[in-house]
Amino acid sequence: MPADHRLICLPGVPSVTIHNPFPIRVHADEWKAEEHVREWVRRFRLVTTDAAADHFDQAEFGRFAARIKPDAIDIRTIAEWVSWLFLVDDQFDDAGDPASQAQAVDRFVAELRAVLPVDLGPTPMPTCPGTAAAADMWPHTAPPMSRSWRIRFIDHICDYIDLYREEIAYQRYTTPPTADEYIPYRRIIGAADPTFDLIEVAEEFSLDPAVFDSRIYQQMRLAGNDIACWTNDILSLAKEAARGDLNNLVAVLQHQDKLSLEQALNKTATMINSRVGTYVRLRDEFTNSFHVFKLPVNDWYKTVSAVHGLGTWVAGSLDWHLLSGRYTHIEHTEPGQHPSYFEPVTPPVTQQARTSPAPA
Repeated sequence: MPADHRLICLPGVPSVTIHNPFPIRVHADEWKAEEHVREWVRRFRLVTTDAAADHFDQAEFGRFAARIKPDAIDIRTIAEWVSWLFLVDDQFDDAGDPASQAQAVDRFVAELRAVLPVDLGPTPMPTCPGTAAAADMWPHTAPPMSRSWRIRFIDHICDYIDLYREEIAYQRYTTPPTADEYIPYRRIIGAADPTFDLIEVAEEFSLDPAVFDSRIYQQMRLAGNDIACWTNDILSLAKEAARGDLNNLVAVLQHQDKLSLEQALNKTATMINSRVGTYVRLRDEFTNSFHVFKLPVNDWYKTVSAVHGLGTWVAGSLDWHLLSGRYTHIEHTEPGQHPSYFEPVTPPVTQQARTSPAPA
């Protein structure tokens, strides 16, 4: 049922209230999805050490997938992609010195584009666990989807990873950005766009490009993106503070506006609730836009279901944040050092050069 949620980010700091007008539902195969991704990440060596495995299992990404798309046709594929995206996030967020990741970003993005072919043709042999896992998911993801969806999804993933080379990522341990700098950056680095694209995969239905490109749908995505990412910033504040990471909306507002922590949290919550109101207004406007898009009736019903899935995604994400161990089992590190659970899934180019076999 829709409800308001009290969020507590740090002991001794008053909670803030986030309005959630969207119903929370859970896929019937929630625990099967969780069991599946635990086996899948180990099979593809995305996690190999005990510390990495414990960290992954505590997060319960299969349960996340079951909440953001509770009626998915194949929940396992959704669970694989969201697990992969979180592990890639850890790859660059927790790796230590962000500037040292530039070569890894180049190599990883190039190889991803090669193993995720738009035309579903043959692919090269992956060279690291991250691309091997992506290559495994693609044949279960792309065939039912339109060519425009495939191009969009690949671009969203690569844009997200590419952003780790930007200055704002390199500076995250030293100086908070301004809110005007941070908000557009957060909309990409939060990987909301590729996970929103998975709403269509879950229904095996691609949005018509005219719908996807429309002003109203793009504004809905932005509102949903802001709600999800800024809520994550509240609930991940302790995790990020434990490693000195300042790329967080609460920290940004506290520094920029010279606020106390409590004031910064309240301002963030107010911004989130404002975006919830924007989303609801746009959702209702879209639902009454049948005459604008002139789609066949059956396609319109599927379109409305997929578009309304943004609200389900936001509600499911919030519910998962409140149960996941990802934001409560926290390891403190010095800025620029990686935690014990970190292990590379995208080896740096220099390391690959040393370990690659010599030409015959």
